Amino acid sequence: MNHPYYIFALDFVVRSEGTRACHRLCHVLNTAGEEAWIFGAEVLNPTLNTPVLTREICMQHEAEGRRAIGVYPDIVRSNLFNTPVVVHWMLNRDGLITGHKINAGKDDLFFYYLPDFAPGPEENYDYLCLVLQDLELFKPAPEQVKQRPLLYLNRIPESEIDFSVFPPDIEILSNRRPVSLPRLAEKFQTATRVYTYEFSGTITLAMLCECPVVILRHPDYAQYGYTPEVIARYPENGKVFALSDAVEEIESTREYLPKIRQALINKTKQFRQRQLPLFIQKTQAAASNAVAGQHIPSRAYFLAWKTVRILLGKAQRALNDNDVDTARALLETALQTDPNEPLVHVALALVAAHTDHMDTAKDFIFSALKLSSGNPSFLARNNEAVALLQKLARHPSDTQTNLYALLVNILAERGDITGFVDYFRNFPTTLGNLLLTVKTLAHYEESGEQLQATLKKIRTELALPVIGNAAPLPLTLPRKIKIVFMAGNFAREKSLGRLLPLLQYLPSEQFSTCLVSCTPQNHDYLNLCAASAHKFLAIHQDDDQTAIKRIQAFQADIMIDLDTYDPMERLPVFASLAVPHKLHWGETPLPPLMPDTQILTGACLDVQNILPTTSLLLLPEMGEFYALPDIPLAANAPLHATGATVFGCLTPTIRIGQNGWSLFAEVLQHNPQSRLILNLEDLGEAAEVFIQDQFAHAGIATERLTFVRASTTTELCGHWRAIDLGLAAPVDSGDMALPTCLWMGRPYLALGIPLLPWSQRPIALLKTAGATGWVAKTRDDYIKLACKPVPAPNPDFRARLQALTDPVRFAEGFAATLLNLISSQP
Repeated sequence: MNHPYYIFALDFVVRSEGTRACHRLCHVLNTAGEEAWIFGAEVLNPTLNTPVLTREICMQHEAEGRRAIGVYPDIVRSNLFNTPVVVHWMLNRDGLITGHKINAGKDDLFFYYLPDFAPGPEENYDYLCLVLQDLELFKPAPEQVKQRPLLYLNRIPESEIDFSVFPPDIEILSNRRPVSLPRLAEKFQTATRVYTYEFSGTITLAMLCECPVVILRHPDYAQYGYTPEVIARYPENGKVFALSDAVEEIESTREYLPKIRQALINKTKQFRQRQLPLFIQKTQAAASNAVAGQHIPSRAYFLAWKTVRILLGKAQRALNDNDVDTARALLETALQTDPNEPLVHVALALVAAHTDHMDTAKDFIFSALKLSSGNPSFLARNNEAVALLQKLARHPSDTQTNLYALLVNILAERGDITGFVDYFRNFPTTLGNLLLTVKTLAHYEESGEQLQATLKKIRTELALPVIGNAAPLPLTLPRKIKIVFMAGNFAREKSLGRLLPLLQYLPSEQFSTCLVSCTPQNHDYLNLCAASAHKFLAIHQDDDQTAIKRIQAFQADIMIDLDTYDPMERLPVFASLAVPHKLHWGETPLPPLMPDTQILTGACLDVQNILPTTSLLLLPEMGEFYALPDIPLAANAPLHATGATVFGCLTPTIRIGQNGWSLFAEVLQHNPQSRLILNLEDLGEAAEVFIQDQFAHAGIATERLTFVRASTTTELCGHWRAIDLGLAAPVDSGDMALPTCLWMGRPYLALGIPLLPWSQRPIALLKTAGATGWVAKTRDDYIKLACKPVPAPNPDFRARLQALTDPVRFAEGFAATLLNLISSQP
């Protein structure tokens, strides 16, 4: 007997292609002579052979020594029911639907529904492309009268669509208003054409009815659309699609539409003859090699999983009513039903804390963490669990350090940088911890007192003298000036964009460059920079003394630390090197640590009266270079006239503290119909929940917040097209969000805090763009400006920033500054 398949599927619904695929796969495997079972669903399609998994069946398989093969669609992040063999069936791109990447084991198998869903070249992956379309139902009906055009919308809200570009009689087709399959076929057979922004199997059904499809692109939802690579995989290199609704464009697609049907017929043959046999072969071999007894039958029984969640809900309500005994009894039942559910252990920890049994609470927290494979994200989403951890971390115990470490990870995952720093102080004082504290404080601390105190601790840690004036080491000219660039965070360098132009365009007759990498990570930007430098050194495996000797051999005249207080940098190495001129060049001008070190910054940042002038070396203008994309300005008119301003802060949320959230909440309070778009970047659901809570305390409904994930300048520019007015965080440099905001012709609000050098960049950018009217002197001014009418996109902003996008000009200004530094020495 072969090993059985346990296929996770939600309740069968016609409108969900992913759900239908899972039910259909179960049916196909059973008709092919295998044994497959559905778990997770209670609503089935009676025409399919999809038996429901029960606990008794699981136990029977265990007794027979058969090892279950769990098949999970892409919406399931991990091995939900702990089967010995795991198959991830990627019915979409990883993380696109849920926002979270799959947490795969090293032996997990992956099969992809389409080549576009695979992470690399098509030939490197296995595919399971099960055809779901009913070719008899969805077919051309030339005798039908063509009535009106359709617009297909699914994941994109209707509020995000500019309907003025469509014919007035257009009808919206959406999964939010589902229709039966026969009715859907009728709509396609009588439609003049279908517009779509989204890649979907529904569009294939339209093409089977030989209804022309017009592909559109929405800049804010490009991830859902048809990419050129996807289009090219369709028959005739994608000529089955129209790229505009011009009559000749649509008519040219009609002759190719019949080839869609033939392609699906061919695809079905390939599935039956090649893909399904390979799937069975690989999964059965993996099951035969799996260790017997790994599977836990009680966890494979979906109804038990559902029962646990009902018990958890009842226990929470009992706790809310201070009925601890009832809550404990419910949770003990849940623990018996499923002892491996982490949430049950978290809830029991909360019950123990209610009765001051802190050691018991601590044990339950760690058991929950162990059951979740060490992933604290489920704790980060639970405010009560975080509050309990904060309480436990203050409770003396032999695991206090572990509790602090867990709490700090959770606070970082939530984007709670204020709490992050507060708890980080309880850790042993190490250089890495102190550097991270400095970086974090520069994002939110308005007074700067803690930051200065932390810098003092770093000087003590490195045994550095107090800041003063130090005479530079002698330098003999004329000859080439040798520069060392030292960096550890190349993802950050790629975002800033400054390093590569310097390595490529500094005059080779005047400068020789050496790039020193402190990171073991192989980053694409690092490789580009290493290839452009005259010399490259990787020191991540070297101890400090070895690294110092290797760098010293280059005999540098100038050494530039690009990280400036980043935990990845080798500050002891930088501090110990004997180099005539040392420069810190961070993304913002933080105070210097050493008497022989200067701060490299832009002249426009106006920090001469804040930092010691003897420590400053000023680059022309902003002292920055931007590789900004050639994206047209947004054409849509601002929405403020309707009372529905769309505000946006695309600075990553991990850089925003409590003062930022409270300021943004005030902005929304004074603009009742407005919305706010926020950039989670690489943070997950826990951060979303945490930020929603910050606004909920101020009475701001969750519906008024929209979360996006953007890290590249192209992604940032795309999101600014949907925003009327940007918001700069009250304390931060603004990251690349601010220059991209101005580049797209949008203004942003900046708060002037004159005593903080690291907060001057937003103001300097507005001055460069000629938009000083958006600088607020106080929080009240900030709110008043947020209530002003928002102007249309301003192309002058881009024209004024254009000089900062010229790599040659940037390198020339940088070279002139360094030559002046060298020539001005005694």
